Amino acid sequence: TTRIDAHMDDVNYVSFINRNSNTLFLSGSDDGLIKLWDMRLLGSSKKPAGVFAGHFSGITSLESREDDVYFISNSKDQTLKLWDLRMFHTQESYPRFRMVPYDYYHQMDSDMVNSIRQSSIDLKDKCKFARMMTGHVVYGTLIRCHFSPKESTGQRFVYSGGANSRIMVWDILTGENVGRLQKRFAHDDTIIRDCAWHPISPVLFSGDLDSCITRWIYNENKLTEVSA
Repeated sequence: TTRIDAHMDDVNYVSFINRNSNTLFLSGSDDGLIKLWDMRLLGSSKKPAGVFAGHFSGITSLESREDDVYFISNSKDQTLKLWDLRMFHTQESYPRFRMVPYDYYHQMDSDMVNSIRQSSIDLKDKCKFARMMTGHVVYGTLIRCHFSPKESTGQRFVYSGGANSRIMVWDILTGENVGRLQKRFAHDDTIIRDCAWHPISPVLFSGDLDSCITRWIYNENKLTEVSA
């Protein structure tokens, strides 16, 4: 058994870079940092192989594209970021900046969201993230994010649930929002924690904290809720 004091706060997510490799994995924490670990080095070093700093609040989810290059992170700072695994900092050199004091169980006000968005833009070159996506609402639980399927979309898109009864879809080439799915017959603050896009069929399922599973189907160039 190997124990690593990896972060300064709760570790919310761990994920391997590639299911065909058991060597590299990521960890995301409430300290706002994402760290890359190499299992081959854990016996001799307790330091991460790399650090990704660019979020202003805790990490709720991570997912690798499994191409050994890109991964995404979802955060309580109301941003989803695309990262290049080759563009990391060391434990000693990563940029330090002030975390945003935020009560996770209440929605972040619009002034703070706009301030974080601008700060992220200002720090983009220093933090080395490839793309930033915004517009979803992250609070109340660890909301997940995912790449769209390789088989049917070439992983061109990323998507996330939210705490406002919506699922957001973005194009990773532009960072633009290309889909906003609004759940019918739901409270405005229904929390959609996770979603799953079918690998081949034009269908997406979502699960929320109102005890519902919802099926969405692609018809007439848009995803439409067909059952709940």
